[in-house]
Amino acid sequence: MLFNISAFCQDKAVEHRSGKTVSANKKIFKDAISYFNKENYEEAASSFIEASESSNITKEEKAIALFNAGLSLERDKKYKKAIEQYNLIAIDGNVMQLYKDTYYRISSCCHELKDWACVIASLENWKNYGQPLSLSEEFEYRTRKGTALYELGLYSEAIEYLSSALKVINTKKTFIYEDAKKKNFDKNKIDLLMVWGLEELANSYKITGDNIKITYAQDPEDKINIESLSRLLELKAYYYIKAQDSYLMMLEYGDSYSASKGLYLLGQLYNNIYRTLLESDTPSNIKKLKLEKDYKEKLRTSLDPLLKKAKTTYNKNIELSKKHNFNNEWIERSKKAIKDL
Repeated sequence: MLFNISAFCQDKAVEHRSGKTVSANKKIFKDAISYFNKENYEEAASSFIEASESSNITKEEKAIALFNAGLSLERDKKYKKAIEQYNLIAIDGNVMQLYKDTYYRISSCCHELKDWACVIASLENWKNYGQPLSLSEEFEYRTRKGTALYELGLYSEAIEYLSSALKVINTKKTFIYEDAKKKNFDKNKIDLLMVWGLEELANSYKITGDNIKITYAQDPEDKINIESLSRLLELKAYYYIKAQDSYLMMLEYGDSYSASKGLYLLGQLYNNIYRTLLESDTPSNIKKLKLEKDYKEKLRTSLDPLLKKAKTTYNKNIELSKKHNFNNEWIERSKKAIKDL
């Protein structure tokens, strides 16, 4: 799921400080703000750039003009050009907060460009410059950095950041909502960010589980080690259960569709692994020793927990649909899967 960051990030043009701006630039600013508010972002960007290039503009007003030019270009979906304007803003004590906000905006542009390394670098600068992040900002920082790490395929690091974001909101949810409200964010945007983070956390756990290869380890006597196979399956199941927990939490934030889809697919994973291993060829040394029956019995015993987990996951999906009063294709598929088992 690629989060619509433009719909989330704050992106209001910064008004000029009329007392510090020369009259010629006041009109340019006024016109530019008017263009911006009318969603004529091309003209707004052009006017803000014109203002920023004025020879008699203050450093503070130049920074504001460049910021607004970048924001106008960003709203016009010209993300690379927006980043160019943002990068022209010079660090200055009078505009430290604006300088900090610039990195926030750059991270938004990089997200749209799917430049995940740039997202992470920009978020780090946003965190480190100026005033410390507030509670809601810290939550956003951890979630967005975690999702960028996920997109880069760094799943263990993604799990670390997304889990810490989850811990923050679970322990300080009320304070985060209040803090977000002060910044003109509503509760729904925080919940939307949480759903995004939970989905990528679930995906990180799932992929980590997928990457655990199930192999038939052999002991010194060249016999199949069923106990080793069981331990690998337990480890694989551990990550799938963690993914399941994340999908279940998504229901708390109102995303029943993604949660039920994730639970159904997890059930399918358990079922597929069970069937694939059970129907796999018997190792040649087992055949030589004529131990096929004993081997299959031990293998089935080792795999039974997977089949039980598949049933549990499908049933959990169905139970939650009743509890939260919804139904969709994933619930119907779960019901069919139970019958097929």
